[in-house]
Amino acid sequence: MLAFALQEFLGNLLSGLGLLSAHKFGIGDWIVVDGRPVQVVEMDWHTVTFAGPKGSRIVVANSTLAKGNLTIAARANQPVWAEVPLKLPVDIPPEQVRDAVLEAGSTVPDLVGSSAVKCELTGIDQGEVNYLVSLSVANPGILRAPRDEFLSRFWYVAQRRGIPLEEPSEMNIALQRSNSGAPDQAAHQRLLEDSGAFRRSREVLPLLARAGNLQRYRRGEILLAQGAAATDVLLVVTGLLGTWVAKDVEDFRLELVGAGQFLVFHEMLVSGPSPARVVAEKDTDVLAIPAKAMLAALDTAPMLARDIGALTEARRQAIVAAQRGIRRAA
Repeated sequence: MLAFALQEFLGNLLSGLGLLSAHKFGIGDWIVVDGRPVQVVEMDWHTVTFAGPKGSRIVVANSTLAKGNLTIAARANQPVWAEVPLKLPVDIPPEQVRDAVLEAGSTVPDLVGSSAVKCELTGIDQGEVNYLVSLSVANPGILRAPRDEFLSRFWYVAQRRGIPLEEPSEMNIALQRSNSGAPDQAAHQRLLEDSGAFRRSREVLPLLARAGNLQRYRRGEILLAQGAAATDVLLVVTGLLGTWVAKDVEDFRLELVGAGQFLVFHEMLVSGPSPARVVAEKDTDVLAIPAKAMLAALDTAPMLARDIGALTEARRQAIVAAQRGIRRAA
């Protein structure tokens, strides 16, 4: 019994010294244990301790590690790449795909580095173009979440940019037409009619329907940042938009704008800086009407001009009141 214990002791000692002297891995490195990456947080001559899920610790004997083929997933403080393959129709220009990839990837959380998103064209086969998207993450223990988040965001960006991903539904067909420069005027006009906002100004519907651009946003996406150029009036088709006013470190939600309602600020009509941040509070489709088209409609429809003027003034006063309240609280 003593000889067996001594043999185990010497085995762990030699294994530990071998691991340490060979510099196979060190504190902060990520290695693969039982098929998943874990990070080394402690090492001595006897054991190695890894950081497990939810703050747990995994302790493994050096002799156990020495018996297997160690795979180092990443060195300490070095980013790793989560890879996402994409296949898209050959008739979509690669630069259009790259722009969509960068837009979707730019808001994925937990990415690191100044060039955290890359998109490579890896092949063309049977009417499809293969792309490989690479996302730079801090460690290999969180690869799944960035991939899922990127694909979710890319789906919405693709809808807005008219990039087909599957057999299109009726809504997707309208989205693709709208974003390809050939808007479905009849569908847009139905959306405007159903909103009820033009009951007294139906003569402007064809103009706005031609100019409108149907866009789809994921819950949590920012349609318009506070201070960014506001160029479109937004009609909510489905879903819910929230307007937020930021002051110092505090954010205040001004209002919720639901289906059939217009979101319009005075700044949208003059292409000025937005006085508020506009966020999709749930999955939301909007018909974006360029300011030039809306101004042309207002010139020919006095009743609509009066209604829009009252709406923009009410929102302006609400924003001013909210900002004053935030300043007093600060």
